[in-house]
Amino acid sequence: MERLHKEPGGYTKDSSSFTLELQKFHESRGSPFKHAPRINGREVDLFALYNAVTGLGGWQKVNDLLKWDYILDKLNFPRACVNASLALRQVYVRYLSLFEKVHFLGEDADEEGEPSSDARNRKSNASVLVQVPMFYNRAQHDIPESQRLALGLAASLGPPSEYNKLCLSLLSGLPNEEALSLNVCTLLSNEGRHALRLDRVPRLLDLLLAQAGLFSNDDPTLRPTLLECWQGVEGRRMERFWEDNLDADTVALFNIGRGNKDDDDELFNLNYEVGTRSIEGQRVLRIALIFHNLSFEERNVSVLARNRTFIRFVMLCALSRWSSLRQVALDTIGNLASKLVLYPGSEEEEEEEGVRGEEEEEEAGERQRWSCALLRLAREGVQSQDRYLVVRCLDILARLCRQERNARALLPQLDAPLCRRIFELLTVHDLMLLIYALEALYMLSEMGRDACERLLLVHKSIGILVSLLTLDPLAYGPLAQKGMKLIETVDPLLPPAMPVTGPSSSAPP
Repeated sequence: MERLHKEPGGYTKDSSSFTLELQKFHESRGSPFKHAPRINGREVDLFALYNAVTGLGGWQKVNDLLKWDYILDKLNFPRACVNASLALRQVYVRYLSLFEKVHFLGEDADEEGEPSSDARNRKSNASVLVQVPMFYNRAQHDIPESQRLALGLAASLGPPSEYNKLCLSLLSGLPNEEALSLNVCTLLSNEGRHALRLDRVPRLLDLLLAQAGLFSNDDPTLRPTLLECWQGVEGRRMERFWEDNLDADTVALFNIGRGNKDDDDELFNLNYEVGTRSIEGQRVLRIALIFHNLSFEERNVSVLARNRTFIRFVMLCALSRWSSLRQVALDTIGNLASKLVLYPGSEEEEEEEGVRGEEEEEEAGERQRWSCALLRLAREGVQSQDRYLVVRCLDILARLCRQERNARALLPQLDAPLCRRIFELLTVHDLMLLIYALEALYMLSEMGRDACERLLLVHKSIGILVSLLTLDPLAYGPLAQKGMKLIETVDPLLPPAMPVTGPSSSAPP
């Protein structure tokens, strides 16, 4: 380029002369302009753009050879600028195409020429680009199959989805677009006619998790893209949120860490607050509520349970110090527990450990980590003094038993203290604890003979179960019915009760 061989003062003088000549050219044609165009807030150097394009043979050759990205690099525009090459082409067509035709190609700007001439083709192409379309041209996103193969892109496209715009908004990295997308996802996650269906767009699940700072290993480009867009944006220090709201064992287990702490945090000893004052915390809680609502839909449960990044997210939420986030996560795990497969899932999986590939080995290691964390959470929850935590962990334990492949992982956890604790809960005057404890015992007994023998080792276990046959729930009083509502029902399969009458005695005559 000419700019490389000129002194700074000489280049400025040539650029000013070129700009004046270009302005006079447009004034003579009735299309004057006062200010240079801008892309992403940066003024476009029309002189450098003109030299770069004409140096490659003109805008027609640059357009045919797809060299606009090359021109973009020559002008030192950032790669993060969305559609910058397209904007640069439009700027060139608007300001410099006719100028190039007259001063570089030596043609008449108003000459149409023969229908088959290159000048006619260039003019028709330029006129089409200058015009503002009346509707969105979706064909511009279609890439010919030959170019897809040459560029190494996928040959087959996925089916179109009505959630594509949500995915694009979450990928943009723009704060307003991300906030709007989360609002839409919150509305669609509620039950209704237009409930969100993850089976139609599994990609949306990974994008929502990325907004919480957890990235899937299947897409290595997602993490650097969003982290680059989040630089300097308030409320996007997601790794700091997870590191400061989890205990040291959980951080080490799931390999969470920022690698290097901010100097300001160490200098001023800043304390990280969780709750309404934490933008990151509110963001994570909002995403957790979206997943919580989606977990009530049966068609979404299987998609959520198969996603390794989501299991990691919900386990981190359940192990966090923030009670609100922990409660939402436990409810979500309860909805998914029947679909979760703990490690090891079966004897076949254990035998195949020696023949696994690198990817399978990584998946098995991750499943082992969250399985250990979930079983530890369930044990500690059942033995805690928090009523909500006990009820929720009993429900999770019962639902895990519904998956037959979890028997090998659950039996070692069924020791004497855990069995004794479940039977102790049957003696508490609380109907909710009673119902969930009975359900957990029933599902544990379904795992086979070994589980039943361990339950029978509890002192007076049979006597406790037999005493429940004559239990009158109303005798516990209203305090025992917290969170429950008793409704008397009649089993239609049972015969009606016969009235009981005493022996009749007749009066003596």
